[in-house]
Amino acid sequence: MTDLKIILVSAYSSIDRVVEKNGDILRFFNDDSRGYRDSRRNRPVILGGSTFRNLLEFQGTVIPGRTNIVVSSSLEEWSPPPEVSEENRNPHYFASNLNIAPMGVKVCRTMEDALKYATNEDRVFITGGRSTIDRALPLVDRLELTELQNEVQGSEKFPEIDLSIWGEDFMQKIYSKEDPKEIHTHTFRTYRRITS
Repeated sequence: MTDLKIILVSAYSSIDRVVEKNGDILRFFNDDSRGYRDSRRNRPVILGGSTFRNLLEFQGTVIPGRTNIVVSSSLEEWSPPPEVSEENRNPHYFASNLNIAPMGVKVCRTMEDALKYATNEDRVFITGGRSTIDRALPLVDRLELTELQNEVQGSEKFPEIDLSIWGEDFMQKIYSKEDPKEIHTHTFRTYRRITS
């Protein structure tokens, strides 16, 4: 696994560091200033179980164009389900009601097992709520963060970044299209690990 680059992707409020709202992770903006969509395409993404279920509810499908790996103690990999009605044949129903991941999704019990599954890749992305962040932080090489410039109500917070461990590689402020000179909406930051 020495050649595998492990990257944590997250969004949080820069005011209070909240990373989850009502149990769901904060959504990312569509700006692609750092070429994230291209850099992530065809590469595996590891998600926490709750984040994965919320994604299915919000989008109705898995993240397209990449291998989805879910770390969950309760979700099971796809197997032919019992007979269900036509209106319930969607990925969200299987995950929420039957605890079955959609076809093609890899389910692992630990973060370490998920990373072992991705060892044939050159990089893997991890995203999720606070518990996923806590499990991932000691293992990742890079942080790709979006700081939202607004207050968010929630109790789960992104941990403080220890600058003795992380060096900032990139920072870009994004401004509102309505008032590009005045309203700062969010900031992209990228950090690389400088010590273990």
